[in-house]
Amino acid sequence: MNVKPHKQSMSELKLRRLTEHNQRLKEDLERPRIRVSEASQSLINYCKGTRDYLVPSVWGPVSKGEDPPPLFFVSASPFLHLHSHCFPSPSLAVCDESPEAMGCVYEVRMMSWAKVQGRSDVESRWKILDAIADHEQRPQGFPPTTIPLRSTRGFFSSERIGTHGKTHGSVMTITNPWSWRRLADAWSQPASARAVVKPRARRVQHIETIGGGATPTTVPLAARLPTELVVHIVLMAADDASTRQRLELARVSRACHRAILSTLLLPNVRLYADQLRAFAIALDKNRLGIRDLARMRVRRLTIRAGKVEGLFDASQAQVRFERHMLPFLRLALGYLDAVQGLVVQGVPKGLELSGLREMACIMGHWGGDVQRGFWQPQSWTELRDLQLHGPHFRLTPQTAATLAALPALKRVALVVPAIVPQASDVEGLQVAGRINPLQVLLDRSTSLEVLLLVAHAERDYVGYAERYRAWLRTLRKSAAPQATIQMVTVFRTEAAAGRMHPCEVSDWMMHRAQHRQHWFDTESTQPDEALEYVLERFEPASPASSLPTSTTGGSTPFGISTPHARRQEDLIDPAELLADESDDN
Repeated sequence: MNVKPHKQSMSELKLRRLTEHNQRLKEDLERPRIRVSEASQSLINYCKGTRDYLVPSVWGPVSKGEDPPPLFFVSASPFLHLHSHCFPSPSLAVCDESPEAMGCVYEVRMMSWAKVQGRSDVESRWKILDAIADHEQRPQGFPPTTIPLRSTRGFFSSERIGTHGKTHGSVMTITNPWSWRRLADAWSQPASARAVVKPRARRVQHIETIGGGATPTTVPLAARLPTELVVHIVLMAADDASTRQRLELARVSRACHRAILSTLLLPNVRLYADQLRAFAIALDKNRLGIRDLARMRVRRLTIRAGKVEGLFDASQAQVRFERHMLPFLRLALGYLDAVQGLVVQGVPKGLELSGLREMACIMGHWGGDVQRGFWQPQSWTELRDLQLHGPHFRLTPQTAATLAALPALKRVALVVPAIVPQASDVEGLQVAGRINPLQVLLDRSTSLEVLLLVAHAERDYVGYAERYRAWLRTLRKSAAPQATIQMVTVFRTEAAAGRMHPCEVSDWMMHRAQHRQHWFDTESTQPDEALEYVLERFEPASPASSLPTSTTGGSTPFGISTPHARRQEDLIDPAELLADESDDN
């Protein structure tokens, strides 16, 4: 086989390296094997730095009354001074090595500790037995003399040996190179149990220093406040500010943006049609992480339409508003899991929110009834407060029965509704032979607590207060729990000119619902409002009677409404019913 010269040189080089490697393995096998326990770890760590090795001999188990097993100490450093207290047990003696004794092996046995207890002389504590273990194994020229001992001073004092022994345990067992026949017995002995290491508590700290860190930076930085302090200052400034100012303050930093959104803006969101579209798109695209914040923070959502210039254009404007609003409203409600209140100035078609607790909306635009299947009990299991707006909302006995079937309904507000009774031949139902929808609502609802009617003082419009009083006077007590019956009459102040349309009453109630004042729990009105109201309470009669049973109260005294009611007794020109509000001015 012809091999190139460089190939032959490479083969010889590999063979030489393999031979050297085998020779090193053979030398390693001839060296003594060391089995170190945890008890002597401190000595081994010391010996690693001084090229010294501890080789204890194995004499088998030690019974009571006998001396501990001897240990061999092999050293390669001259003038080594070791103290007995750094060893794991008293069976290790103190030795001193001279330059002439390098590489020699000493076997040192310690005397019984009880025999030397109480003596202060260090020289008398120890006795060297068999200074030279085997004369045949000694190096040439080494005299068989004993080795002087050193005194124990400094760090390894006599008080530390007891603590060291308790901490590290018993004497380690290592194979004796001069006793290969006892190798099996040495490795068969069990090792000492490892000490249980307790986990250390780790803490992560984030420290910000005003003006930068302790070390100088390459780029000079301006002094700045910590992030927590900046967020606190911004929240204090945005507490009494408007929504526009809060949005400006949210642009200070990312932390301020999240803080203002989660604490001030998102819990009660108030939007118009164009704002609803932008809000839904931001949720869908998750801009600046707003989706996670809105999912857990939004509790109440108010959607209102813009102002309409023409009075009778409200219906057309509502239709256009709902056509563009409903797709984005469904998109936004798909991400708002924690929403509990919804105020919509429109007909909420196709919405089913089982977790909703409060709702205010408009029902119908052209005098229609409630859609079939909309107020199903399984779709509104948590609904407690419901407010339905007219003036195009028709309250029929079927609608009243549907609302009474809601399981958790407690408060119902009907804003300028058109009450449409149903003719009946059943004797004794009503004086005029008609079924009262309000009576159906009171009789069939088992959880209703408050029934509120909102009317106005304009005689020839839907929602006239006197017509509602006629229905309320004919109510009788039912077997269901007694509910509180109230009626609010809204009228203009002396300073306001012109007549009031029912759509204005609905818009006024939407404004109060936006600020959570639509249940008239607190009798407070804004000083600049052009509308005032009178609150009346009714008690059902038994049997039905045509006499009024109302008690009057409210923020406006009842005597003020009397002259106002007398002014409405004048004849009204039919042309005024079709006139615009702008024509009155």
